[in-house]
Amino acid sequence: MVKLGLRSDDGYYTSMQLKYKDEDFTIETAIDGNDELILVTPATAAQNYLVVEAGILWGRTGAINVRQNMLTGTFPGRSITVRFTEPPVNDAYVVTTTPHLTFSLKQEIGICTGRPRTLAEIEALIGHHRQNNNRDWIAMVICQNPLKPCKPFWPGIRCMTQPTSG
Repeated sequence: MVKLGLRSDDGYYTSMQLKYKDEDFTIETAIDGNDELILVTPATAAQNYLVVEAGILWGRTGAINVRQNMLTGTFPGRSITVRFTEPPVNDAYVVTTTPHLTFSLKQEIGICTGRPRTLAEIEALIGHHRQNNNRDWIAMVICQNPLKPCKPFWPGIRCMTQPTSG
């Protein structure tokens, strides 16, 4: 089951909950400048693995590689490095044809592009975005019908015009 969570109206923060069999994960994302941050938090130590793979859209130019426990992408005029807060594990049973790394989900893992970051840094930045955008999430939930005027339930909360359902 995938349960979409909170999302800031500017896209700087998103969250979701993923339940698979007996395992439960929270996945949060945030932006810091040009860097993307992802935090994967298992509710309890998971038996399954997280596989992070990279690819290039059909007909696009570039190269994807695994280098020193990082995924790297090189494209015309740009390169992207994906870093992790945990070391990868060897898993011979992953079925993928693209460069990838596999991680244990017995503990929380942080993923980021750009410069290296610690798990504490990623948690702090995601927590900052989670807290600073709280008012916008409420507005996103309130404005569910695009055909009716949007009236906030709480004073001082601005209302979005983007419909979330019809």
